[in-house]
Amino acid sequence: MIKNGKLDYKIVLIVCSVAIALSMIVAYLSFNYKEANKVISVEGNIKYVGSDYAILASSNGGEYKIDNDDYEVGDKVLVEIKNVNYKKDPIESKVVKSSVISKQVEFTVEEVDDNKNQEVNQNNNNDVAVKEDNSSVSSTNDSGSEDDVVSYFSNLNNSANDSQSAKDTLKTGFVNVVDFLFYGGSIKGKTFNELSTSAKLKVLKLALSIDKKVDSYFPDYKQTLSDKYQNVKSRVVEKYLDITTSVCNNNEATCEEARNGFSEMKQSFSLTWSFIKDISGVGVSKLKSWYEVWKNT
Repeated sequence: MIKNGKLDYKIVLIVCSVAIALSMIVAYLSFNYKEANKVISVEGNIKYVGSDYAILASSNGGEYKIDNDDYEVGDKVLVEIKNVNYKKDPIESKVVKSSVISKQVEFTVEEVDDNKNQEVNQNNNNDVAVKEDNSSVSSTNDSGSEDDVVSYFSNLNNSANDSQSAKDTLKTGFVNVVDFLFYGGSIKGKTFNELSTSAKLKVLKLALSIDKKVDSYFPDYKQTLSDKYQNVKSRVVEKYLDITTSVCNNNEATCEEARNGFSEMKQSFSLTWSFIKDISGVGVSKLKSWYEVWKNT
């Protein structure tokens, strides 16, 4: 630092800069360590219970994934947590201490009879179908294999562009897709129920992309259609999750394919847990099954 009897200010400046930088790094790391290990208290009700986890709906509106300590839906609990990750949905953390304030408090989420809902939805769908019986899918009735059906979806999805002819094709195709998925319509001589599980998963995933493109190219188009062509995103996701839950519960070979597909859908279509749990008419038991899929993808 002393050169020819004189203080080398450049070296002093470098040393000081390094010292300042190191002190800032140490302060930053110290702050993050304190924040990560900061213990906070959260009070709320148990909303869902899985095999090794539970979802705590806090009084401030947040939802926390915590370890299952023999909780039941409706229990009012107080937990002390740290290492909170607010970027996750539901929020993840490490439980330091927990206690049950009271057991099975009346909760806002009602257990829904899924079979009853399905009967009501089916009746509603039948009513709508009668009103829409003049709609046509004649352009898709040529006899073919399930690979042809998947190709139809894929070609419709890939052909969407700014040309007028492509837009008209997308409009017609969207109607065909909805009729095929939910109202017994046929594409290439096949109905949705006639497809293999793998093909069903593929067309549902493509249908979500087609629906997104319709919203992008024609923001007001769905408003000109009847009710049965609304809320397609929610209905496609619901059907995909139901199939995934079924094949994974039965340890079928397509379980991994279904989970991988849903993982891609979460990223591509910004599917959050908040969106999933708000799907209309879904009971607690079904949500618990869906969450098993959600946390494994």
